[in-house]
Amino acid sequence: MSASGEGRPRRRGDVALYVYAAVLYLFFYAPVMYLVVFSFNDAAATTPPWRGFTMTWYRQIFSNSDLRGAFVNSLSLGVVSAIVSVALGTLMAFAFRWPFRGKGVIFSLLLLPMLTPGIVFGVALTLLWRFFGLTPSLFTSTLVAHVTYTLPFAFLVVFTRLHRFDRSLEEAAMDLGADQLTTFRLVTLPLILPGLVAGAIFCFTLSFDEFIRTFFVIGNENTLPMYLWSMIMTDSTPQTNAVGSVIVAFSLAWILVGHVFLRK
Repeated sequence: MSASGEGRPRRRGDVALYVYAAVLYLFFYAPVMYLVVFSFNDAAATTPPWRGFTMTWYRQIFSNSDLRGAFVNSLSLGVVSAIVSVALGTLMAFAFRWPFRGKGVIFSLLLLPMLTPGIVFGVALTLLWRFFGLTPSLFTSTLVAHVTYTLPFAFLVVFTRLHRFDRSLEEAAMDLGADQLTTFRLVTLPLILPGLVAGAIFCFTLSFDEFIRTFFVIGNENTLPMYLWSMIMTDSTPQTNAVGSVIVAFSLAWILVGHVFLRK
């Protein structure tokens, strides 16, 4: 009786946990599912009812030259941001392998952009750009904003990878006659390579999807999230659903690529 009595509350707790998880996932993913489903709706409205399946809205966005330009801008900005962030993050991660004064404070300051609200950082960078009389553009102010945002993530990913492997492997290589450059190329780099790739994919995804910081510093150019926002503000049609679905699909594809690479 006692075992059965203990089992009932446990089963009830399990059921409650499953219900809570289902509601939570529904809250997270129902808007995305709605967006994707109604991007195929054969109607001029972005809302129900369902009128039938169509690919019209996707054909329209892929034939839109302005949209293609915004996509190329987002793609280029994401690639450059990822490369710069991973390069700087790796150098900073290596610097933290040795003790130095103020190490803890500097570590916290490097992570501060992760905690700074995007709107605050966007306004601050806009004021700074105006103070120096500079013209905001895609690969000046916007690139600075994206790198400042993504750099802490790259640093953390590489830092974790770099400080977890056995450093005696490097010492063994140097004991066998390898210099520091050879040790890095043949021992250290292969060990941290998954972290570099994961950091690059993560930074690219963050940059590709970034809107708030971009809004304040983009100037006269467009990225894909900015173009989607302008579509919603001017003329909301099922094309907005299609553009949103493309952004979601592209971001998920990159995350899956990173997951597959890390598993291998």
